[in-house]
Order: sequence, then C-alpha cells, then structure tokens
Amino acid sequence: MKVLGNEGMPCDELDSFLDDVGLLTDPVDADDQAVRENYMLIHRAIKLLLVSGNLDREKLAQAIELAENL
Repeated sequence: MKVLGNEGMPCDELDSFLDDVGLLTDPVDADDQAVRENYMLIHRAIKLLLVSGNLDREKLAQAIELAENL
C-alpha cells in the first residue's frame, strides 16, 4: 500500500475519502474551461494538504459541510 508524505494516509484511503466528499471526480458538466481548471487546482491543493498531514479528514469534512450550508 503506497503512502504519500511523512504523516500521510494510504493513497487508496485518500481517494476513497475524496470520492465520498465529492472531490475525486472531474466536473465534466462544467461549461467553462476556467471553472474546470480551478476545480482541479483546488482538488490538487486539498489532496496535497491531506497527504502532507497538514489537514485531516475531519476538518475537511467539517469545512465542506459548512460551505454547503452557506
């Protein structure tokens, strides 16, 4: 099982979590190329924070829940 970063989580666990919170898939329905590029940039940044151990799954899940309720 491949693990990214010193404090990171296993890749398959990370991908499963990102899929659960809706951040694993590309927004194929987005019409604007800039929207798709921004989405993928944010996805990569979140993934890097998670695998580096600088962001945990619980905090990310809470942030997503808060954002959905705005």
